[in-house]
Amino acid sequence: MATYKGIEQELKDAKAEYGKAVKKLEEWEQRKYGGEKLNELEEELIVGNFNEAERGKREGWRNRLLGDKERLEKKVDNWEKQVQDLQKALANFGKGEGNEQIA
Repeated sequence: MATYKGIEQELKDAKAEYGKAVKKLEEWEQRKYGGEKLNELEEELIVGNFNEAERGKREGWRNRLLGDKERLEKKVDNWEKQVQDLQKALANFGKGEGNEQIA
């Protein structure tokens, strides 16, 4: 059986990791690849006059960025779920069988 302090420490650790994941996602959204943000890159692909090699290169960057974004968003969602689960466990701690007070 987990102890109260153990659950509390896991919750603290999960919140810290969740915060790191959110920060990384925010940093990623601000980061530039090849001097262009994802939105700028998408706009250039739509209106730009590129030769096929350049278009392929830019589409490759776009696909990589979209994949990175999706993985980071899933990571944030997983950490958020873990934090919620630990909060529930902490809230329910001590409500189980054998912990009744004797009157």
